[in-house]
Amino acid sequence: MPKAKTPSFIFELPLQVNPQQHKVLDKRFNAARMLYNACLCECLKRAKKLKDSDIYKQAKKMPAKVTVKGKQKVNSERKALFKQAREEVGFNEYNLHGFSKIIRANSHFSDHIDSFTEQKIMTRAYDATNKYVLRSDGKGRPRFKGINQLDSVEGKSNESGIRFIKGKVVWSKLELEPLYDTKDKHEVQAWALRCKTKYVRLLRREIKGEYRYFAQLIQEGRPLIKEKNKIGKGTVGLDLGPSLIAGVGEEDAFIEEFCTGINTIHQTVKKAQRKIERSRRKTNPDKYEPDFVKINSNGNKIKKKGKVKKGANKFVKSGRYLKEKVSLTETNRKLAAYRKTLQGKLVNEVLMMGNDIRLEKISYRAWQRLFGKSVGHHAPGMFVSILKRKAESAGGSVTEVPVLHRLSQTCICGSVEKKSLNKRWHSCKNCNAYAQRDLFSAFLARFADVKRLNIPQAQKAWVAQESVLSRAMFKLKETAKGRTRKLPSCFGLKEMDVQRLSGLHDKAESNHFEALQLFSSRTKAVKREMVSCQ
Repeated sequence: MPKAKTPSFIFELPLQVNPQQHKVLDKRFNAARMLYNACLCECLKRAKKLKDSDIYKQAKKMPAKVTVKGKQKVNSERKALFKQAREEVGFNEYNLHGFSKIIRANSHFSDHIDSFTEQKIMTRAYDATNKYVLRSDGKGRPRFKGINQLDSVEGKSNESGIRFIKGKVVWSKLELEPLYDTKDKHEVQAWALRCKTKYVRLLRREIKGEYRYFAQLIQEGRPLIKEKNKIGKGTVGLDLGPSLIAGVGEEDAFIEEFCTGINTIHQTVKKAQRKIERSRRKTNPDKYEPDFVKINSNGNKIKKKGKVKKGANKFVKSGRYLKEKVSLTETNRKLAAYRKTLQGKLVNEVLMMGNDIRLEKISYRAWQRLFGKSVGHHAPGMFVSILKRKAESAGGSVTEVPVLHRLSQTCICGSVEKKSLNKRWHSCKNCNAYAQRDLFSAFLARFADVKRLNIPQAQKAWVAQESVLSRAMFKLKETAKGRTRKLPSCFGLKEMDVQRLSGLHDKAESNHFEALQLFSSRTKAVKREMVSCQ
């Protein structure tokens, strides 16, 4: 009987490693890399045999689903044939664990890798190959790991192999001291260490040209949520773009750029890349084609650098080149860490608005093809994955509605108008609805589910939320004034009709004032009646 699945979270601790321990860990990580390559080689061989087998080919020709009593069901006969084909060639996790056990027992791997870690390495190789066979998530053929390319190993449980015992990480007579946070301001560390440890993962990261080691404790339970990040209640609609995000809740709305402030680091990366390329070009002039002059469409002459010659793969690397390469690697690491921090902060802000998040299901791979640089800088797909993980751990939910609802083209009156990408404002002639395009799409996402878009509910809520959307745009305009870099044109600030929006804002404030006056007059009348009764 399989073990019951319990919720878990990751708590990371830096490790204090002396030079002797560093040598031991380096040998073990290298042994894990070689074992992974051996396991992957066997997995790929068996995967090829699987694809060439007659049973597998027969199963591939059969339909994936069949109709039984008017309902679509999974073809059980096809599923059984696939299982039979896998068993014949031994392409399943259980058989492959037997292979990795023999490899480890008859080689030097047994001196560095324990049995539990060996099983997890084989599982990792099998999962990568299985995704390639199934073509899930568009995964391609898995690659072998070069020197220093495998940077994580993990155990199977906290009972043997890599363990966390009595405040130390123990791995086959190697005891590593973690560096604890002595302040622990929000008591996150104390909360995590009180939970039961399922298993331990060791990580190796290159920081400032040196390897540092970290322990990730996979703890049972749910992580502690800080007081300042308490999850709200209600429905929140999101509209994501390659470089911006718009969110609308019941009482608040926002529109901003993904990872604001990250562009300055990108400029530093660009300069470092140019410096490295100039150094390599100067050291290896015979590896490049000669420079040439190109005439553009306006008739102007432009000097172009020659490309790398075909077959030129061995370059002479100067000391300055290697030094700049280390600096560039460190800058890229900081960039990735800063991006992840900004996205985590944005996820917390969204979850504070509500616990039921709704957004369109988008193909981020297609975005990479169309808006490669912008998607690479802002990583909207990573934001969604962090949002799903944090919402699930906090007891919320993230629903991805189909794009067939056409949120960016639909109005609250039910009319549908196809808009070009350069049109950044939604203006309906039938019902006079006026709002920024992305904010309006996020507003409609609040009333969408997997099946349909609830237009009547959106019509009722629009009266109260029209001013909320206009307030979000005024806030964006104010923040844009103090910025040195102009906001992208996709926000539509140039097309913003300030008079129309301010009229809506004043109307909302006047309605609020009238409601207060009515409430005060009613309370005065009630007091008079009470005095007269006395």
